[in-house]
Amino acid sequence: MKIMKILMLLACMFFLSSCSKPNIEFESMAEHTSLEEETQYGNMALTFSNLNGEAIRSFKSRTGKAYTFSYNYLITEGALKLQFRDSQDNVLSELAFSEETYQTAIDSLQEENEGEVNIIEIGSNVTIESADEKIKIVLIGNNAKGKIQITW
Repeated sequence: MKIMKILMLLACMFFLSSCSKPNIEFESMAEHTSLEEETQYGNMALTFSNLNGEAIRSFKSRTGKAYTFSYNYLITEGALKLQFRDSQDNVLSELAFSEETYQTAIDSLQEENEGEVNIIEIGSNVTIESADEKIKIVLIGNNAKGKIQITW
């Protein structure tokens, strides 16, 4: 009877641990000024007045599974790259945002609307197929000022 209770306890512990919510791992932090970050599994949001270097966050994934990432950003100075990598740091996809991208969007909208416009954020989405057991979300700043939010 005692062995049965122990087995039941172990089975419950195994079940509860396998049902836990996935975690996001903080692998590295870029040099920054005035960084505000809210990150948890499924959501990564950063606002910064200067970001230089790599900020890497990762999570466990299933090989071959497609993950859709939605992103909103506004980079008003410098440049920011958003990369998705596998566990071996192979780049699965890369997006680039810059002050020039922001200015081009403003110019285009002002011409289209025949007047001044205010861009709050620019957004889109990308689908990444996991190459192995981990996806890394990498932000590479080059004197970047702005904000970015990524959800999946």
